[in-house]
Amino acid sequence: MRLVLKLPNGKPPFIGIEFTKIWQGEKENKELIIEFKEEIYTLLFEPIGGTLNIRLFSEQKNIVRYYNGVIYNKDIFKRWIQLTQKNVIINFGHTYQENSIDKICTVLKDGVKINFVLKVNRYMIDD
Repeated sequence: MRLVLKLPNGKPPFIGIEFTKIWQGEKENKELIIEFKEEIYTLLFEPIGGTLNIRLFSEQKNIVRYYNGVIYNKDIFKRWIQLTQKNVIINFGHTYQENSIDKICTVLKDGVKINFVLKVNRYMIDD
């Protein structure tokens, strides 16, 4: 897993987990999209050596999911944090690469493909 950070024009900042295989990103924690897509989440980042442990949680529904050992670039991550500190909403999602292009994973619900993107209203860094 690798950390993906983006600042798209006209959209909230994006932070995501890039999976090696599309099926991994579509399967991992898919119940969050099926049952809890409308929840607002918080992210907790914990740098461990050269990787990042990420905890995604919602206090209202008592939901907690872990993404451990995520590969990331410390300098790019620090810069993204500086640029997004004042954002009210950030998008969190699962991605994969196809022909060197980042794509959002989807989850099938009632025959409809739904992008694996959740709303985050704050994040914290545990140094």
